[in-house]
Amino acid sequence: TTQHNIRRGGSQLVLYEAFDINLGFHGVKVGSNTFLGVPARSLDPSFRGTNIYGAFFSVALTDSEKPQIRVFAEDHAGNANSLPIYHKILPTPIRPERIQLTENFLQGPVIEMYEANLDALQAWAREIGQSEPKPLGSVSLELSLSVFKFVNQALRNWSDLELSRLLHEIRTDRVWDGPFLPVAGTVRSAFGRKLFYDFKGETVDTTLQNGYEISGTRTVRATNRGIVVFVKNIGVYGTTVALDHGLGIYSLYSWVSDVRVDVGDEVEAGKVLASAGGSGFSRGNSFLVHMRINEKPVSPREWWDRSWYYAHIIEKIGKVKRDLGLAEVRNEL
Repeated sequence: TTQHNIRRGGSQLVLYEAFDINLGFHGVKVGSNTFLGVPARSLDPSFRGTNIYGAFFSVALTDSEKPQIRVFAEDHAGNANSLPIYHKILPTPIRPERIQLTENFLQGPVIEMYEANLDALQAWAREIGQSEPKPLGSVSLELSLSVFKFVNQALRNWSDLELSRLLHEIRTDRVWDGPFLPVAGTVRSAFGRKLFYDFKGETVDTTLQNGYEISGTRTVRATNRGIVVFVKNIGVYGTTVALDHGLGIYSLYSWVSDVRVDVGDEVEAGKVLASAGGSGFSRGNSFLVHMRINEKPVSPREWWDRSWYYAHIIEKIGKVKRDLGLAEVRNEL
């Protein structure tokens, strides 16, 4: 493919041809990040019997200003080759958003998150050679502010590493059907916002939002067809339901409770997964919906946008088929 314009924090698809009887790993490298490829027949059956592959990739909001983007292939003996691809990286403005912390939140959910994940944090500290966090006794308001900073930094880092560990395998068949469904409810916080956590007029800490915080609905529904790969309490994300949509695409639903699906279930778009709120950083009945490509956070909004979906996936596949003279096999993806 020849056009790979991508917005920071967004998603993009590249189709490429690779030849090697001992072909091993292949895909896209964006700076130090690797996005593995899959047979293009998983995207469209017209590619069956060809050496065409596809890979979804992303440029993170925090990547260097101009990361190198290359398609690569490596055989089982370790021989490798790579080529740059034409691309243009479009900026994504990072807007500030202020969140007011309350005493109830600081001395309730924040302390609960710390204590619930203490064993995992202690094990992680031993693994990386740092001093272990200690159990809490009585917690003053001043101490709860320090605990909040620890939760928002150390526990958040551990939570993202845990998600990466859980999402490292790539399903080579496509499970999703068409554009993803927009999430019903009110957006309280959007992907890419810089969150400032304030308490009594002072900024306690900051973070970068990697999903959409949704309120105004008690019901959390699947945004597309997928397979439940885990239901687990994960640090700052609280109880999280993860759906594998295939080809490295995942949607995750965090800060939820009353989960109504089990690991291994194949669910359709619109299926009720859980109730909003009750865990993690949830403010009342809000929940967090986020998406990942090969472990890396991406903006869900593109996948909810039918025009983006058809321009960046459907039309791109159609052009490659026409260029290669492949027979049309109707497939709405």
